[in-house]
Amino acid sequence: MKIDKKSLFYIIPATIPWYGIELFGIGLPIIVTLLYLLLLLFTEFPTIPKKLTIWHGIIALYYIWIAISSGFSSCPKESVIELFVGLTVLGSIILINFKDCSLELLLKVLSVSSILRSSLELYLSISSLSSWQGKYLDFMRFSVTQVGGDPNNLAFLLISAIIFFYFKNGILYKIGLLIIMIHFFMLFSRGAILSLTISLLIYAIFMNFRKVAPIIITIGTLVISAIVVILSGDVNYKVSSLAGQDTSAQGRLAFWKETIDSLGFKELIFGGGPRSYVDNFGHWAHNSFVNRIYEIGLIGLIIYVCILGISYIFYFKRKHYIFIVFSSFCIASFFVDLYWNLLSWLLIGFALDHLKELPPEFITEKFYLRNERSDEFL
Repeated sequence: MKIDKKSLFYIIPATIPWYGIELFGIGLPIIVTLLYLLLLLFTEFPTIPKKLTIWHGIIALYYIWIAISSGFSSCPKESVIELFVGLTVLGSIILINFKDCSLELLLKVLSVSSILRSSLELYLSISSLSSWQGKYLDFMRFSVTQVGGDPNNLAFLLISAIIFFYFKNGILYKIGLLIIMIHFFMLFSRGAILSLTISLLIYAIFMNFRKVAPIIITIGTLVISAIVVILSGDVNYKVSSLAGQDTSAQGRLAFWKETIDSLGFKELIFGGGPRSYVDNFGHWAHNSFVNRIYEIGLIGLIIYVCILGISYIFYFKRKHYIFIVFSSFCIASFFVDLYWNLLSWLLIGFALDHLKELPPEFITEKFYLRNERSDEFL
């Protein structure tokens, strides 16, 4: 029986919404991606190098620098884990080029899988209603992440499904959008809501205001309504962050200042080593850029920012709705450690892969496609 390895690729996005499930301490999406990579290595390795471009070299340079930084790590075992994950991510980016994958199908598979997880999480939450109703907000947030994972990270993953379903016509798509939106707001990730809103506004200003005006109004109405209900005292939720005493935001600012103050010459150049931040500080950085400069140094941060910047320009100039998803990840990187996120790297891989088909002035000058929606590139 012949295996269709191109179709098999879409198992990867199907597992991404279930990232909280781990086997042997490693996330399910990473394990599935690694198994797929091994399948390709054993069957088609000789043809893979022919597909590589200079853009893949930039990603490779990033992970080579991570490997160099690991040699100066204060937590060698943790650094090896990031190298393992990094090689898997790099491989998944090469896969997009090698298998000529469809971003439209990738998002569709991911969104359908997100519906399954959201439906399950909402069912489990309603089944345990008495355990969180009338209590602090975190009780509700964790009631809809019982499968595993962090509420903030899960909320960011759901953004891709929200945008995909919103831009599709049909009753089934709208039902899916409703389920995802309920789950998204129950996760109550302020960073995810803010990132999505800002990205929608950018799309509205520079691309198509009429198309996204309804969802912007909907999100704004829901957020204002939630604030009014919480501040009215009808529910027993912690409201300090809404009343101007945001200890979470203050704590993160303190974390970032502490990190920058701790940088010596070695840390500034080579970093403290991948995955060393939590061991050295006892908490997450809550900022991908602060994390990168501490763990892999200034050079690593510059390469990382260049990768994000080039990909951001690509999606911005394409004027397609996928820009909203990628922009949300970039903005969210200022609030959450998303440098490891597999979906964001798949989107980066897709952007870098298609840059080889475009003239150099695409990045440096104004360049617009004949078809503004650019469906053909999906």
